Amino acid sequence: MSQHTVKDILQSVSPGDQEFFPSIVKALAHALNADMVFIARIDNEENKSETLSVYSPSSDVDNFEYDLENTPCCQVASSGNLVCTYNGDVQRHFPDDEMLVDMGINSYLGTPLKNADNEVIGILVALFSGGIPDLKQSELMFNLFSGLVSRELVVVENMRQLSVANQVFSSLDEAIVIFDPDMKIRLVNRAYERISGFDHDELINKDIHSTEFLGRNKQLLYTITESMETVGSWVGEINGRRKDGVYYTVQVQITTSKNSRGYIENYIAVLSDITSKKHAEKTIHLQANYDSLTGLPNRQLFNDRLDQAIRLSKRKNKKFAVVFMDIDMFKSINDSLGHSWGDVLLAEVSFRLKRALRASDTIARFGGDEFTFIIDPIEKVADAIVVLDQIVKTMHEPFTLQSNRVFVTSSLGVALYPDDGLDREQLIAHADQAMYSAKNLGRDQYQFFTSDMHRAVEEKLAIKNALQEAIINRDVDVCFQWIKNENCPEQIKLEVLARWKHESEHISPDVFIPVAEEFNLISDLDDVILEKACFAGFQLQQLGIDNFMLCTNRSPIELAKRGNPVQRWRKIIESYGLRVEQFNIEVTENILAKDSDGHFDVLYQLADAGFSISIDDFGTGYCSLGYLNKFPIDTIKIDKSFIDELGKSDQQSAIVDAIMAMANALNKQVVAEGVECQQQYDSLKRLGCKQYQGYMFSKPLNFEQLASFLADQNRIVSVDVNR
Repeated sequence: MSQHTVKDILQSVSPGDQEFFPSIVKALAHALNADMVFIARIDNEENKSETLSVYSPSSDVDNFEYDLENTPCCQVASSGNLVCTYNGDVQRHFPDDEMLVDMGINSYLGTPLKNADNEVIGILVALFSGGIPDLKQSELMFNLFSGLVSRELVVVENMRQLSVANQVFSSLDEAIVIFDPDMKIRLVNRAYERISGFDHDELINKDIHSTEFLGRNKQLLYTITESMETVGSWVGEINGRRKDGVYYTVQVQITTSKNSRGYIENYIAVLSDITSKKHAEKTIHLQANYDSLTGLPNRQLFNDRLDQAIRLSKRKNKKFAVVFMDIDMFKSINDSLGHSWGDVLLAEVSFRLKRALRASDTIARFGGDEFTFIIDPIEKVADAIVVLDQIVKTMHEPFTLQSNRVFVTSSLGVALYPDDGLDREQLIAHADQAMYSAKNLGRDQYQFFTSDMHRAVEEKLAIKNALQEAIINRDVDVCFQWIKNENCPEQIKLEVLARWKHESEHISPDVFIPVAEEFNLISDLDDVILEKACFAGFQLQQLGIDNFMLCTNRSPIELAKRGNPVQRWRKIIESYGLRVEQFNIEVTENILAKDSDGHFDVLYQLADAGFSISIDDFGTGYCSLGYLNKFPIDTIKIDKSFIDELGKSDQQSAIVDAIMAMANALNKQVVAEGVECQQQYDSLKRLGCKQYQGYMFSKPLNFEQLASFLADQNRIVSVDVNR
């Protein structure tokens, strides 16, 4: 092959031109008189070959793929020889190569194409139907051009890999930023463009600070740099800022890329956008730790802060105060204006309380209308009193709700650390006890915890535990007080009274009934009393008495409970062979003040079932005589406090006279309670009263005493209560 031919080929191709491969295979095919020349890429892992350019002087041939196994190309790729030649006998050496047979190829010329690491990345092949003309010069030609083709193939492969890498780089969900050693941006992907709001051209060659990559935290760069120098990487969170000024949060991992001499060429930052996650975490934190209505810390966060205050105060040997506050009569505000306006009041109260406190103090909404405070620090009790006075004062200012001026007061209880408790549970419990003491003393004030309060609570709990056991064992007794009824003297009318003896001591109903109501024991207690009253009624029938009326008290608390208690009471009564008409249900008048708890429904259900209903202790609650006409009330029992002054006070006589007159007008029966002397009886008789209850007529009697009492009145012949 002449030098002129080589020169012609070199002039016909241009390295770097996309037509280089088509030009070189065409030139070689003509120069070698070959039937086909092609350049192929080798995939060593798959053991396959893919042509990049093919030329045949006799026909148009498209690029194709084929397996290397059992082909001379496999020999070329693996042998490492510069040129592999089969002149006239290629089919004999590779009988399973169907392409050689189909094309009628008898001679083969191939050379490997290698990269800088001497790895075979492709092959240059010439195919001949006959023998190879001028074999030596053809091999020389392949040797001459294999290097040129190899270099071009390396460029193409690098570009291809770069294109694939760029596609991957651009399509990653995670943002990538590549910095040079001076922390100037060299490359970003689309994910980072989306996060930052800057486009590619606005970011390239910009300093790390100019794009708000670090937000406003300039010090963070020194932290990152120090970590990169010591451990070679940095992982953390960055609050960056978008082009439009909106802040975002990313999880960042920064590593280095070094050259062969160990010098840093690039810093590579991989960023994951966790802004939504942070917002969600913040929302969860707010929901878990803050009250949604007032925005104040809730019970959980208050407890955490109280624990922190205890630890700090213990370490520094200082004092602080825990305060419990309850809005007085808040339920009546909810009932009169509605719960939505009650919520408005709570929000306004919280706003005022925050203004009343010092910056170092803590306020929380503990639940419902209860607020809690940590007054910290205090040197002496007077420091806490200053804040407490300010709280009370700010609560005295009127609130405007639904165009109404509402005046609200509060009751506060205070416990001091470490005097009144060393842990959270003690401090909260003692502040709560002090708050209830403030309520019992008339509300609108604060009280500091005392040891007497603690003893009172312990005594109450002891009564509760003993009463609960007594109810289970049915150790609560009943006695009966006769009600003189001049309207119906033949009827025996008795009030059923609860009596309880614990450890040889008689516990007053004024003590154990409120405890039963507070600790949700009242329904069980009243049912035990009702059952014992029923048994007494059964005994009266055994003694020949059927015309009797048993008056039994029921707590307003159990009337307000869900479910229908009337059917349960009726079932108990009928199980003893008695009739509901023989029972009168006594309730206190405050349940009629407002139907906030559904009391009215129960009263009508009682009346429909056949019970008669009395209002006990009338005059001490909230309702008026005119209000009674709306409800199925049969009897009014005038409270003993009005009877005590009869004959001594004209004012009291006038009140009783008014009650009697209104009751008669409404066709209600009246019972005077607490009649103890003849003067009271005579005064009541002159006012027209016909029913009396009190020690003048009968003290409370157990059933055996009652039987004797009735025998003395000739109501029964025998007093054998055990027959």
